[in-house]
Amino acid sequence: MTADELRKKYKKIRDEIPEADRKQYSQDIVDILIDNWDMIESTDDHVLMYYPKGSEVDLLPLAAWVLEEGHELYFPVTEGDDIVFYRVNDLEHGFKKGTFDVMEPIDRTHPYAGENRTVSFTPGLVFDSHRTDRLGYGKGYYDRFFKKYDDEVFRIGICFTACVVPKLPTHDGDVYMDYACTEKGFII
Repeated sequence: MTADELRKKYKKIRDEIPEADRKQYSQDIVDILIDNWDMIESTDDHVLMYYPKGSEVDLLPLAAWVLEEGHELYFPVTEGDDIVFYRVNDLEHGFKKGTFDVMEPIDRTHPYAGENRTVSFTPGLVFDSHRTDRLGYGKGYYDRFFKKYDDEVFRIGICFTACVVPKLPTHDGDVYMDYACTEKGFII
């Protein structure tokens, strides 16, 4: 199956998970991440997050917790062929609809600059259980970002269990995750 066929198939699978189940599974993932924060504690001064769109896993409750705990929280903005993460302090009023109809930070005065001790919670359409490879939407934004900040960012892929396969086809430009997390736990 080609990468585009896999994207289409797993987007459909994710979209068909009943909304109530997606909400519960999202909360389960948030709970797992908070309960295991000590596992990633050495990398948690700066947290890179995404704003959920459609049927993606909703980590906004985790984002609220991250802010309450006093960590720096960043969300992405698409700028040309790259994504840039900007610091966010207000989850309720700090966003506007941007590129690809994704909610983006309004305040763009504090970009992420490659500080050490950073964790990224990274969305994807499908992950593999072999070595946590990720298949995103096909534009390569996250892969380019991770190559730029390879040593600074600990990468945790986020998805529902229904979107995990034994092995994905990979390409030279792909960057794998350090871990992935589903509603059933971590894939390491």
